[in-house]
Amino acid sequence: MRATVAGFKVLMAFSFRAAPGRATLFLLSGAIMSLIYPILAYGSKLLVNEAVSRDLAGALGAVVLLSFTSGLGLLNALYYIDLLFSVAEKAGAAVDRRLILLMAETPGIEHHELPEYRDRLDLLREERSLLGWMTNATAGLLRVVIQFVATGLLLARLHPTLLLLPLFGVISFLAGRRAQQLQRQVEEVTAERERLRRHLFETATDASAGKEVRVFGLTRELIGRHHAASDAIMQLRNRADWQSAALQSVDALVSATAYIAMIGLVLLLAVRGRATPGDVVLAVGLAAGMNAIIATAVGYGTHFLKVLRVAERYLWLEEYALRANDGVSAVVPVPERMTNGITVRNLHFRYPGAGTSVLSGVSLTLPAGSVVALVGENGAGKTTLVKLLCRFYQPTEGEILLDGQNVSRFAVAAWRSRISAAFQDFARFELVVRETVGVGDLPQLEDRDAVGAALQRAG
Repeated sequence: MRATVAGFKVLMAFSFRAAPGRATLFLLSGAIMSLIYPILAYGSKLLVNEAVSRDLAGALGAVVLLSFTSGLGLLNALYYIDLLFSVAEKAGAAVDRRLILLMAETPGIEHHELPEYRDRLDLLREERSLLGWMTNATAGLLRVVIQFVATGLLLARLHPTLLLLPLFGVISFLAGRRAQQLQRQVEEVTAERERLRRHLFETATDASAGKEVRVFGLTRELIGRHHAASDAIMQLRNRADWQSAALQSVDALVSATAYIAMIGLVLLLAVRGRATPGDVVLAVGLAAGMNAIIATAVGYGTHFLKVLRVAERYLWLEEYALRANDGVSAVVPVPERMTNGITVRNLHFRYPGAGTSVLSGVSLTLPAGSVVALVGENGAGKTTLVKLLCRFYQPTEGEILLDGQNVSRFAVAAWRSRISAAFQDFARFELVVRETVGVGDLPQLEDRDAVGAALQRAG
């Protein structure tokens, strides 16, 4: 419950920080929208009753009420839609910037390499657009509450038994919630297969693997594997879809039964002289509005829960980044120049969750000013050692020293500003040449002379 409340607060804060005025107006517009249906139904009742009693002034008053309400509803709906997308876009952009900061500025790279973390991140990346829509979900539920109260007051004036009608909405909500849970479960179960399917498609269509795909004749093999992964995903998702459809059928049957019972009761009262023709019209209008309320409650309720579920993944990332950044602040400054060199002393490392160590008792010295080559078989730990030198991971045991000082005592950003790397699975930045070179020394990104000198030194 605490995580749910925290997730709600965080996402609403995104909207109100990104667009405070528009977010407030959006909620107000939603409240106005929720009163349109009940007022129109009540105005229709007045119109019919005044027409039956041949009261022209009363009938004209009812027409004015209906006209004003209809016009206000149309105008309000236009503003509601405009505010809806405006707030969602601004909040979504703020969420994206925050996710970039959390994922890219976390010192380590466990969240990119460990399967259990990658599954969470993949789902978060795929559904991150929902994080900007919490205000919409909240406005929808606010509309439901206000319209339920207004409709309930009008139903109670017709007959107290009609107050049972909103209770049928609980069944619809529970059915919708269960359908949403089925969809969520299948998304989580198929997350790894979905990542495989996406990887196979990118491998077959991206230029980076184009040469190997053609030389080794991998096209049919990749298609076959993509087909197998897709079939496994679709089988699970189709089953969830059929189960959801069955629940929605139950929901429709319950709603129809409640609608018929309500209209039948009011007609019976009218036949016995205990209700006016206008009351029958009011009941029809409220029943139609109640169906809309229930549909809105189910739709926005399940949407609200889905956004909260994505918010839980976001909060996990926030907590993960906080733990990862804990204790990495500077204790001592990084030396301006290296005098002695780098010493690796009794280094051990085991990847989280792995059964065996990649490095065991490694000790070596890299003298200042020297060129050192690490040679070994695949899996010997060469790349892992480089990752430890870059402080992507912390050693399980042992230490790495620079001129006798443990590198863990340096601020991560300061340490990395003094090193450079060219990894075997290097990244290609889609920037102009000057910027592609300049990212290696960010303060000189716009210095054309420095970039030109770097290009000359590199030949």
